[in-house]
Amino acid sequence: MDRIEAIRARAAALHDLRVSKGGNPTTPYDFVLGEAGARDLEVRKLPAGHPQLKGGKALLQRASGTILHEDTGNTFLDAFLVAHEIGHHEFGGEVDIPPTMEIDPARSADPSSVGGDRVVDYSNRAREEVHMDLFAREFLFPRALAWSWHVEDGLSADDIAKKLGAPYARGFRQPSFVERTRRCGDGIVVQ
Repeated sequence: MDRIEAIRARAAALHDLRVSKGGNPTTPYDFVLGEAGARDLEVRKLPAGHPQLKGGKALLQRASGTILHEDTGNTFLDAFLVAHEIGHHEFGGEVDIPPTMEIDPARSADPSSVGGDRVVDYSNRAREEVHMDLFAREFLFPRALAWSWHVEDGLSADDIAKKLGAPYARGFRQPSFVERTRRCGDGIVVQ
């Protein structure tokens, strides 16, 4: 299993565990606060640009057991920031992590074939941020849930975005994954 699949698997397992403990993925901020609480992490929402964010959007302060994040004005994006930092807590080791400068719920974890994107994704730090965006997306909306909502319940990406309180549907790559899987027939998961 490569690192990307390991991150996806761990995020999905944590999602399922949170659901088994009563978490509701249709309230993503409460859902992610439940995971933070299970890790004894305090979460503080701060105004955008607050000095404690050190110029970023979110920050894991490992020593104090605190996640700081900006108030985006949207509960799904706030949840995504917190889940991203939980990913750092899960996979980041015992080092201080610099602030998260930017998140992209729609960002692919696969290496880019486009020149400009390759430059953006050049450093190990940048790659780690891509992985943590993947963790956050998979924790909040894993592929099995995408399958259930899209295939079994017939929801579109717009319907799913509304159900999760997301500001836009383009962040949901899972329905496109589900469509590829569905076309392959007999429920075999391929990517």
